[in-house]
Amino acid sequence: MVSDRARSPGPDGGFTLLELLVVLAIIGLAAVIALPRIGGGLPVAELDSGARRIAAGLNEARSLAVARNRAVRFTLNGADGRFTISGGGGARLPDKLGITVTTGTVDVEGTAQGSIRFFPDGSSTGGRIELSGRGGKRSIEVDWLTGRVRSGG
Repeated sequence: MVSDRARSPGPDGGFTLLELLVVLAIIGLAAVIALPRIGGGLPVAELDSGARRIAAGLNEARSLAVARNRAVRFTLNGADGRFTISGGGGARLPDKLGITVTTGTVDVEGTAQGSIRFFPDGSSTGGRIELSGRGGKRSIEVDWLTGRVRSGG
């Protein structure tokens, strides 16, 4: 026969200090193993976020050009990580991203700034924007004939 005390702890039952220390040690070990894996995804997430922001900004500029029936300029400043859209908004990219803009020489504005223009028919001057960081590289290409924006790894 099993006593009542073995089945339920009663008023003086609970965990011993040794049991609590073992549980805390297991939680600590799990955190030490899991945190570097979680933290390693941040640079990739920042890079992906930056590429999505740029692609969205380029698509917004193209849409504005078509809707307003006039040319719209998407300007990216690689020095401070900001882009602007003439007649529209803009945004700032995550810090610590290397930015390279390849476009026609007419659209280069200094050493760290370049533009891609979109026209009322949806076409553009075309270009390529590359982002680099600890998470790798991402590229965004704008087709000059169609103005189509494509993102790649």
